[in-house]
Amino acid sequence: MENKIAWHPHGFVTSAIRRSKEEPAFRAAMRRAANPATAAFAWEHLVAWCDIAKEWERLPFALIGAAVADVLPDADGKADLGELLRKCCSSPDDMEREKRRLRRILSCDSTAELCNVLRPVLKYLQSNSKVPIGYATLLSDILYFSERVKLRWAESFFGNKIGETEDE
Repeated sequence: MENKIAWHPHGFVTSAIRRSKEEPAFRAAMRRAANPATAAFAWEHLVAWCDIAKEWERLPFALIGAAVADVLPDADGKADLGELLRKCCSSPDDMEREKRRLRRILSCDSTAELCNVLRPVLKYLQSNSKVPIGYATLLSDILYFSERVKLRWAESFFGNKIGETEDE
């Protein structure tokens, strides 16, 4: 495994975007990575980027790879999770729903739990977000999931509600 490109989120996302567009077999394998029952189909593609024997490494790469393969973005976005959830709010009811969603994410104690909770959230964001998802940023946040990441997500969700209408 000397050729492993260890934990390079931007490189992985860039490669996944390009390969998903050019290689139908790669895209199909990565889309299967989202389902734990079929995730092994993607392992041959993930092994260059992470240690697939370590669940806390494999699951984040599989989750983000599947998300990229699912929507085929033109490029990676910059928004983090808190900002993405906040941008989905257009009414007070929406804000309450997104607060509950964020609280559930922030209550996660492990990378495996976080990946499981994020799977449907990513689908939701892909269909409802007003800004491009920062897949590499999210992958990095999941790989280094900690109290610091949780605080940053909470700050980006709650911290900038005033003056938000400028860019809408």
